[in-house]
Amino acid sequence: METSWTVQLLPLLVLTLVSLFPLHAHLQASVTAIPVEKEGNWSSEMGIKNHTNHQAILGVTNNKIMTAQFECYQKIMQTTEEYEGPHCNRTWDGWLCWDTTAAGQSAEQNCPDYFQDFDPSEKVHKICEESGHWFVHPESNRIWTNYSLCTHQIYYKLQVIAFSEE
Repeated sequence: METSWTVQLLPLLVLTLVSLFPLHAHLQASVTAIPVEKEGNWSSEMGIKNHTNHQAILGVTNNKIMTAQFECYQKIMQTTEEYEGPHCNRTWDGWLCWDTTAAGQSAEQNCPDYFQDFDPSEKVHKICEESGHWFVHPESNRIWTNYSLCTHQIYYKLQVIAFSEE
């Protein structure tokens, strides 16, 4: 009996999840990721701030990342397009899915909304080198995605919002 590709993909997803945070610590350089807190954090009866269950927030964040990863791997597996000339293949970098990109081009997309200190209106960049390989960071010697703009002005923007609410 032939095993479905989704069953074969499951161990890969599990292995990637287990290695997700240590593997991608080098991607962030000085970026600190704080999971998004979507649920209310104020007690309506007492008017005081509740302590947030950070494990639950991390669980939601991990679930969003795993869902994006699964969808990316499905997209990679279903690719049937032929691409002329040197190019970088579709890939999952641990947080985002990247489409096939022509050699010598830079791909960009919005920052993910997984974390409080990431601004989803900013851009993430990934470079496909002339050789048709994704850019390798010289310090880590690993394929690298530039997420630095995701937190570039977030603290300034939060201060502006806080000041305007006063």
